[in-house]
Amino acid sequence: MVSLIGGRENWGLPQNHGVQSLRDYVYGYASKAVPGAIHILNVLCRSATGLDAMSLLFTSPSRLYQIVLSFYKNAFTADTMFKTLFLNPIAKHLRGVDVDEMLHLVKTCRDDEFLKLIEKYLKSQQ
Repeated sequence: MVSLIGGRENWGLPQNHGVQSLRDYVYGYASKAVPGAIHILNVLCRSATGLDAMSLLFTSPSRLYQIVLSFYKNAFTADTMFKTLFLNPIAKHLRGVDVDEMLHLVKTCRDDEFLKLIEKYLKSQQ
């Protein structure tokens, strides 16, 4: 499994300021955009995987999407919430990454490609 926050394979990015800055930005944005949603998702994510929502976003985004989908019960709402909470702030912070492309990668369980895309944009901003 590829991970931007550590784990077996991490492209040398654990403790990376860019990843931590992005993670903090997404958390702050999501907390303001939909107050309480991150707390609820953290409870669901920890129950299902032992990890919080932000950790899943940067290790297994497709698993996080599945948890969001199971909570909201339909793809339209899950897509909207996933974009609002996670993908829009990533796109805003990284300037240029396409929200619909990220969502497609997540929904098709292409976690490695999603994480490599984020890594590419993080490196381009250094």
